[in-house]
Amino acid sequence: MNLRKNQLLAIKSSVENDFQSGVHFHATGTGKSWIALEIILKFIEKYPKSNIVWLCEQKSILVEQFNKKTIKEKGYELIYKKFLVIDYTVNKSRDWYSKLNSAKFWGKPILLIINRAFLISNHKYKLVKINLDLIIHDECHSINNTTKEFYNYILDKYKDIRCIGFSATPSLVKPYDNIISKYTIYDAYLDNVIVPPKIKFIKSKLILDDNDFLTLCKKLIKPLYYKKIIVWCGIIKKCEELSSLWKKEFPNYLVTC
Repeated sequence: MNLRKNQLLAIKSSVENDFQSGVHFHATGTGKSWIALEIILKFIEKYPKSNIVWLCEQKSILVEQFNKKTIKEKGYELIYKKFLVIDYTVNKSRDWYSKLNSAKFWGKPILLIINRAFLISNHKYKLVKINLDLIIHDECHSINNTTKEFYNYILDKYKDIRCIGFSATPSLVKPYDNIISKYTIYDAYLDNVIVPPKIKFIKSKLILDDNDFLTLCKKLIKPLYYKKIIVWCGIIKKCEELSSLWKKEFPNYLVTC
């Protein structure tokens, strides 16, 4: 795969600082996943017996990232040769840690692919007995209190573990409190990496309710090349209400909150 300058510099930053913990702060759509794939290959090249955890908030992102057809098309089929890949994004197992613990007998380094909620559920990660050497945390800005508890446990148990996060909107929380590399929306726009943003200012003499705003968004997004929307809400309850409303009006979209 031909990597862009921002991707090559990010990979170089991680390699040269011996995979120091921190976050790669890169804008959405600039290829963070491919940076991460390169990093785990570089890491296993330097530390051949290492076990890696790749986690993310959303299962859908993990399914997309580790689709074997996509991996092959991008030239990363080496991932499945180098690692024993254990994928818990779709097929769940209550005793997933048992399979992980017994996998060491295969004699290959392990790449565990898992979404955050499943990983931390019922604190089952405390039953993992194998050594963990690197965590790749995609969308690491999603860290909440239970995830902080997970990291406190992991950092105490595995003194030499590295944790490398990826986010377009980083929240500098330990162990992702150090920016390893940065590539902003403005940088990506100047390099023609992303489609130039279109900014629309809306004026109304009336107060718009949720349905008015939804109708307006449907009109605004129709001519856009990428159909991706971020709706900011102040409270969780409101997020859930809007999510239900938008799912009805956008049945062909993946709506998450």
